[in-house]
Amino acid sequence: MLKAIVIILAALAVIAVFLPARMSVSREAIVSASPDVLVPLLADYRARHRWIPWTESDPGARYEFAGEGGHIGSTMQWDGDEVGRATLTLERADSEAVISRMQYDAPLPMVTRDRFELEALEDGRTRVRWSNEGELPFGPARIFALFADRIIGPDYERGLDRLGELVRRGV
Repeated sequence: MLKAIVIILAALAVIAVFLPARMSVSREAIVSASPDVLVPLLADYRARHRWIPWTESDPGARYEFAGEGGHIGSTMQWDGDEVGRATLTLERADSEAVISRMQYDAPLPMVTRDRFELEALEDGRTRVRWSNEGELPFGPARIFALFADRIIGPDYERGLDRLGELVRRGV
């Protein structure tokens, strides 16, 4: 029995070597607002909390905010059964991009970059590209890279739709 367990663990270790070390998820949408209108909705985590899709999928999750909303270094922490446990820290916020460092503690420990790239269009709308990329630690976490786009991508689409709706309602 012990020999079988050792063989299985060794096989998993060999497989893990060939799994992707990076994960990447990206979606984009055209939003009927200028970057100046969108930046506060992306950079101020209290405002972002109003439209991110995970507030619906895990309504029991706890969220905590620290720092001045929309300013470099401000944070949003969450802990929930569905959304896991993580901290988002704002690193950049301007009319071209809003970038945050995302430190996941559970279910998989990893650090990624959550990024919104903003492209102002001539008609006053903005192309918003929402992406998340990062290195995954060696081991089972790398299996996540194989499915990250299919798991998280639809949430990004729903979030961008909710952002667009929020802007349309003028809230």
